[in-house]
Amino acid sequence: LEPPTNPGRFRPLTPFEYEGLKLALVESFERDEIDLEDYLCLELFIATGRRPKQLADLKSCDLIEEGASDGLKAYVLNIPRAKQPGKRWREEFKPFALTPELGAAVRALIRRNYYRLKRCCGQGEHSDQLPLFVDWRQVERAASLYETIDEIFVGTLGGKTLQVKTLALNSRVDKVLKKLTVHSERTGKSLRVTPRRLRRTLGTRAAVEGYGDLVIAELLDHSDT
Repeated sequence: LEPPTNPGRFRPLTPFEYEGLKLALVESFERDEIDLEDYLCLELFIATGRRPKQLADLKSCDLIEEGASDGLKAYVLNIPRAKQPGKRWREEFKPFALTPELGAAVRALIRRNYYRLKRCCGQGEHSDQLPLFVDWRQVERAASLYETIDEIFVGTLGGKTLQVKTLALNSRVDKVLKKLTVHSERTGKSLRVTPRRLRRTLGTRAAVEGYGDLVIAELLDHSDT
């Protein structure tokens, strides 16, 4: 096989690139230069290392919120598994613990989505089935075809057609990166980041810290090593 024409697109981020990306993302969000949904899209790729399809398949009900012994809130995200032979859509999940800050941000997006859905379609029992990353054009289209939220979720395969496509999440990462203007210390150029590159970065950072194959496979949601 011929080597890729641009191997740097998949190279794991260096420690400086990684920290620079994280810092620029948080600072841009705090200055309201990027939207909550855009912030969470990139932040969840960085934190979880999951594939775009897995984030696209997330629903509001996948966030679990519990009180912790220190008085803070603990958040766990049940992330749907992907590439599991013989398994149906959202049949298997793997829990991923979120930091309090990231969990609160996910909760804020869920609330915002809920109120937008309520303005568009009213209330319903299945509002928690709304995707975390919503294709609002599909929601508006469904609202013109069905009378209630419950009918919408039945008519859209349990909300499956209301979620953003995986390509849209990839495009969103590119859009956010252009706003951050992070530069690589290796090349001096603007940093190129893809979900695959962030996934490889997570695995590589774990390997550098001394974790073995089994831990890294679990971290990246592989069924084997």
